[in-house]
Amino acid sequence: MLIKVPALSFRKLENPYFQETHPYWASLPAHYKSMVANLGLDKIETFECFIPASELPKDIPLEETNPRDQHMGSKSQKQIELSLTNDEDFNFHILNKGMAISVESANYNNKTGLVEISLDDLTIHGDIDGGHTYRTIINHQANPLMKIKFVKVEFITNLNETTLPLVAKARNTNIAVQDFTIAELENKFDIVKEALDGAKFLERVSFKQFEDKWDKAKDISIGQILAVLNLFNLSRYGDDNHPTVSYSSKQTPLKYYLDEYDNTSNREENSYFKMDEVAKQIFQLHAEIESDFISVYNKVGGSYGNLTFAKSKEGYKQRVRYSDEPKYLPYKVPEALILPILASFRALLEEDSATKKYKWIANPTTYKNLLIEQLVKLTAEKLKTNGSNPNTLGKDGSHYLTLYMVVQRELMKELLASRKN
Repeated sequence: MLIKVPALSFRKLENPYFQETHPYWASLPAHYKSMVANLGLDKIETFECFIPASELPKDIPLEETNPRDQHMGSKSQKQIELSLTNDEDFNFHILNKGMAISVESANYNNKTGLVEISLDDLTIHGDIDGGHTYRTIINHQANPLMKIKFVKVEFITNLNETTLPLVAKARNTNIAVQDFTIAELENKFDIVKEALDGAKFLERVSFKQFEDKWDKAKDISIGQILAVLNLFNLSRYGDDNHPTVSYSSKQTPLKYYLDEYDNTSNREENSYFKMDEVAKQIFQLHAEIESDFISVYNKVGGSYGNLTFAKSKEGYKQRVRYSDEPKYLPYKVPEALILPILASFRALLEEDSATKKYKWIANPTTYKNLLIEQLVKLTAEKLKTNGSNPNTLGKDGSHYLTLYMVVQRELMKELLASRKN
């Protein structure tokens, strides 16, 4: 992709690592020079200029390179908009930090006053910083004021898969960039995406900060996905310890995932990679439990609609989060009720000695159909003893253990019966 745009005060900032003849560079130890070369820092070039807001191209990509989606309407964005559209203030190019764009090349023509930028690889080339500034300007380009407002733009060449995330993280400092956003930029969720490939709900998962603000269809976060997968991590949980952090902490399941991703040298040894063949069924099981919970509760525990936390406004609908097709519930069913039940089915999982992948010892849907009334009844009884507080239930390790033992006991009964036959 080639883009030509008018530019004022265009200048190139000489890369200090190009200055091999400079005494300072010559005095550096050889291992420092080697580090510079290995990272490709000696190839990076930086250019700066001012661009009229009215001329800023509308097709600069930012989906792959900017570490977060833009929350239009946020306090910081409103401040940008106020400065941009103020007809008595012409300091926008000074007050606003501007944009940083990764490009293949940037060439300035002194005769025409145009800079030509090339964006060849859209996984590396595009807006790195200043996404809120960019979208705000584009939204107001019809305003005549944009002809006399300018934005500072920095073009950076020769970034690569290693240096791009470092620059993006460092530049986005006004609002802290969440770890999951940088992880997405570094393609660290590839294992999850491959395991869930073909699942319809994957299209609704937000992997970047503010993505759900920009696209309202993104109603599931990668954190929620990892919380569910954490329930079935056999390398972390067994018969005696249980994954309460999947509910009690938003950050811990993400930390567990990234720690394992970063510290497992062989992909086949990664616990989440081992879930490849069971991951979709785990989320299908979640959808089935969530779908059935209200009717089963009414059958074994009383009237679900009378629970304080379940009451909702007229016309309320809660979407069954991981269902293939849109399905809605008339009351709120908190994850604190679903996750402990779902986690109990870890008792049906084992690691295949030949493939090293996780596999089901028995069909989880069959066991769900067999045990759901018992599991929901135990949940209902717990709610009666804790003042109908689902949050407490979601953090209660003894509750996870009780439900897990129900499934485990049923499995043992079946295995013993099969041996007798």
